[in-house]
Amino acid sequence: MKIKENTFLEIKMTSQKEKKQMLEYIVSKLNGSNQKIEPVTNAFGDLKADYIGVGDNGIVFLIDKTYAKDSFENLHKMALINGNNAAFVFYKDGETFFRNAAESQGFKKKYGLSLKDYSQGKIQRMIEFRPEEIFMQKQNKWLQYYQPNSDRLKECIVSYKFEPVNFNRSYLTMDKLRLKYPGKTDEEIRAILSHIPVHADSKRLFIWDEGSKVEDPGFLKIGDYEGNSYLLKRKIDIS
Repeated sequence: MKIKENTFLEIKMTSQKEKKQMLEYIVSKLNGSNQKIEPVTNAFGDLKADYIGVGDNGIVFLIDKTYAKDSFENLHKMALINGNNAAFVFYKDGETFFRNAAESQGFKKKYGLSLKDYSQGKIQRMIEFRPEEIFMQKQNKWLQYYQPNSDRLKECIVSYKFEPVNFNRSYLTMDKLRLKYPGKTDEEIRAILSHIPVHADSKRLFIWDEGSKVEDPGFLKIGDYEGNSYLLKRKIDIS
C-alpha cells in the first residue's frame, strides 16, 4: 500500500487489556503527587474519552483510539474551556499512533527523490501522523506517548519534539514534466514548473529530533504548569 498525503492507513484497535495497562501505569506514576488522582473512563458523552483527573484542574487524557472528524479538536477545546491544565498522552503502538513511515510499503517510491536532503538514519525517524497527532503538534512541537513494555522497549512515558518533513523537489526538470504532461508546450511546462516550490513541508510526515527524545520515569507535562511532583521535572524548551 502506498502512502498518500490525503488518506490514512488501516488502524489497529487498542485492546481493553492494553488500555487498562496504560491507565494503571500512568496512575501509578501520578500517585506520587499529594493531589487527588481520579481515573474516569468513557467520559464526555459520545466522545467516550478516558482521562485521569489530577487535583482541582489537572487532567491527563489517554489517547488510545482514533477520533472521527473534529471530535478530538472538540475534546481539546472542552479541556481548555473548563480551565484545565491538560496533558494528552498517545498510545505508542506503532500502528495507530507513532507509525514509522519508512516501514510502509511504497514509501521510497512515493517520497524517495523528494527526501534527498535526508540521510537513511533520518528517514528512519520519520513518523506518519494521524490527524490527532497533527493537531497536537500544532499546539506544541512536543508530543507525549505511553510506550508499552515489549521485548525491545521498556514501559515508560516518552516525549519527542517533532518538525514537519521538508520535501526537496529540485529533481523536477522540464524534461521530466514533459513526460508527465505530454502535449503541453514548453511555455506551459515552464509555467507549471515555476509554480512548484522547491521546498515544501509535508502535511503528514514528521521527523523527531534525535537529541530531543526524553524517556522519563512517568512524570507528565500538564499544560504550562510546573508546580507539583506529578509534573515533568525536566525543564523543556517548547519554543
